[in-house]
Amino acid sequence: MRRADRMVTDPQWLCRVLDAAPYIVLGLSGEDGPYAVPLNFAHADGCIYFHSARQGRKLDCLRRDPRVSVTAVATARLVGQGGRACDMGMAYESVCASGTAEILTDGKERGEALRAIILRYGGDPATVSEAEARGVALVRVRLTCVSGKRANMS
Repeated sequence: MRRADRMVTDPQWLCRVLDAAPYIVLGLSGEDGPYAVPLNFAHADGCIYFHSARQGRKLDCLRRDPRVSVTAVATARLVGQGGRACDMGMAYESVCASGTAEILTDGKERGEALRAIILRYGGDPATVSEAEARGVALVRVRLTCVSGKRANMS
C-alpha cells in the first residue's frame, strides 16, 4: 500500500469494519473483462459467505476463475466541502481482500452459511423453507490477503 500511514493490519479492526459494512463489492474476472457486483454477506473464520441465484454471470465467472477480490466500506463521508477543492477528501474505513471462491455443496456448510447471512441482516432463519434454501447457491471465499485502510477519522 502506497500510503502506509493509512494501512491497518489489526485483525480486530478488520473484523469490526467487516461487521459494520452494509455490503461488499465482489470483483470477478469475466469472459469479457472485469465484473464487480455488490452483495449481502457474512464473514467468519477468515472467510466471506454470500448467496446467489443458482445460475447467472456471477457463478459463470466463479466457475471459470475462482480468484476474487472483496471490498467493504464501513464509513465514508466527505470532509472539507465548501472550501478549496484540493482540501476536500473522504473520511473512510475500508477493507480490501482477495481470495478463492468455492460454491458450497455440503448441506451442513450451506445451512450454516445461509443462517449466518440471514442473522447478520436481522432475519429469522426459521422462516426459510427447505425449497427456498435449495433454490440458492451459497459461496465461500477463503480470504488469502486482507488489508485495511482508514483516513480522516478523527
